[in-house]
Amino acid sequence: MNINQLKIFYVSGKQQSFSAAAEELFLTQPAVTMQVRQLEDYFQVALFHRHGKKIELTEAGRLLHRYARRIFDLTAAAERAVWELKELETGTLKVGTTKTYAKHLMPALISSFQEQHPGMRVILDEGSSAEIAHSLLVRKNELALIAKASYPQPLKVLSFAQEELVLIMGRFHPLARSRIDFIKELVETGKGISFVVRSAVEEELQRGALKTRPLAEGPFYLNVDIVYLKNRTLSPAAQAFLEILMRTMAIKEKELF
Repeated sequence: MNINQLKIFYVSGKQQSFSAAAEELFLTQPAVTMQVRQLEDYFQVALFHRHGKKIELTEAGRLLHRYARRIFDLTAAAERAVWELKELETGTLKVGTTKTYAKHLMPALISSFQEQHPGMRVILDEGSSAEIAHSLLVRKNELALIAKASYPQPLKVLSFAQEELVLIMGRFHPLARSRIDFIKELVETGKGISFVVRSAVEEELQRGALKTRPLAEGPFYLNVDIVYLKNRTLSPAAQAFLEILMRTMAIKEKELF
């Protein structure tokens, strides 16, 4: 069945006039009547009763017209949905990150995204960097913010930031007052202390709930990356979130200088 012929039939039935249908569709009346006749030939049944310039749907015509209305209503709805998605009025963003960044970094970024696109739904997936990298490969997530030493080839990696790793301990922990070499020895045995990114404990450090001590080797840094599939076009939502990440990255770089 020719969809263009169905459209001409539908408008003709709605207008109950071939000439009115021709005017609405910007066609000539002979073109409209010819297309309707071809559709009737296809079904081998009359779709209209002709009464001079007036037309009336036959029983078969009324049946087909009901289906045609549903088809074109659905077509219009599909078109609206795609345009709304393109304009980021609706849709879903699926992004993955580590538990640390989900708690300390992502809330502000997602809030910024939703302020700009309030109709968008955001699904934030948490896991280890390896788990989130794998989630991109199986298309569970579209975009990720993680820190990993190496990535599979299908993934595109953009450097986002460097996070300082700090050695933390309770403020009354004996290591808080110990010499550096002794701290290094206990780090190796993992007794009561931990390495975390500074941003994850900044609040606790500021109010004195935790203490940090430098190591003789100097500060250590962790590279945080924006990661997504190389050969897959990002959805409008993911592209918009990537732009927010890039702007944030530019701000961070300016702060360094």
